[in-house]
Amino acid sequence: MLKILFVVPKFPFPIKGGLEKQSLILSKELTRQGLNVTVLSSNFDSKQKELEFYQGVKIVRPNWLKYNSIQGGKINASSIFFSFFNLLPTLKALGDFDVVHFHSNSFLTGLIHLYFYKKNIPVVSKIPNSGDRGVLGMKKSVLGMLRLKILALSTRIVCLTKESQSELLKVGIPSNKINLIPNGIEINPVSFEKNNVLNGQVNVCFVGRLKPQKGIKNLINAWKEVIKLIPDFSVHLDIYGDGPLKDELLELVQRNKLNEYITFHGHVTPIGPSLSRAQLFVLPSYFEGNSNALLEAMSFSLPIAASKIPGNIMQVGEFGERFLFNPDNIDEFVNILIELVKNSSLRLEYGKYLFDRVNSVFNIEKVAKEYIKLYQSILE
Repeated sequence: MLKILFVVPKFPFPIKGGLEKQSLILSKELTRQGLNVTVLSSNFDSKQKELEFYQGVKIVRPNWLKYNSIQGGKINASSIFFSFFNLLPTLKALGDFDVVHFHSNSFLTGLIHLYFYKKNIPVVSKIPNSGDRGVLGMKKSVLGMLRLKILALSTRIVCLTKESQSELLKVGIPSNKINLIPNGIEINPVSFEKNNVLNGQVNVCFVGRLKPQKGIKNLINAWKEVIKLIPDFSVHLDIYGDGPLKDELLELVQRNKLNEYITFHGHVTPIGPSLSRAQLFVLPSYFEGNSNALLEAMSFSLPIAASKIPGNIMQVGEFGERFLFNPDNIDEFVNILIELVKNSSLRLEYGKYLFDRVNSVFNIEKVAKEYIKLYQSILE
């Protein structure tokens, strides 16, 4: 039985974001498929125990993230090294693993990477983003360049898109060290028929953090135009999520007199019942890796209007590319929304295509098998 150590600084529960959710889904599925998975995380909630099991996954939570940078965004060398040396007894007590799998790439996790590298234990590192938030962004600072040098010591590097793969090659990572493996999702059968108009109303749905990268201001401005251009259609926009832009977005809706057409629901979990009531999903982000929100929408056979960025292009596939828009092109966004709102048969066709695609490409059972092949190839 393969022994795998996941390193995820903030592992669920509670789920903090896409990275954490993916590490949870994958660790559960790898465990189900017979691997021995341990997660090294941190004690970031007073209710958490140093050793616990969550949905069958063993989690070790030493109280090692004690420095202010985790909460306040201030990073300094002394606090990082303090946290690392505070963690050393736990690392030694964990024993040996066949493979250590890093799900984030920070300077602190880099020090842990060096620890296992010195012990000759194979290391897999995942790069969840591209562009300025990927390896190209690392090249812009001294600390980032140091992180990049540590990353290059990985036995294998997993990326999510061809763009990220190309960037790794540009910074000198050999092609035989790079593996392209997408994020995954647990698939549940759903009814495609729900994507027809429900009670004469088309419900459009956004799920995500309310922060600048998600492009929600553009969504609200586009929705204002949709209301003007197709007044005979009953439409409503549901926004699920919370975040720093909430008050500003509420004010924007109020100022444009859109309260009747837009509802903010806050953070909702589980999100499945809300997705099942929608007929269309939107994601106008400026950058994403492989969006969990898109995968969830696809698993509910929802047609998608999204920004034309690498991760989204890869996820929606060839048929879905015509429903992608430049993140700052409001007119293009509006036209796509109107086309999908007005055409229920197109929504049904597109939604079925996306469900088939998520099941064939992003099903977590298949993604986990790809990781198992990767681990085994390293150990051969």
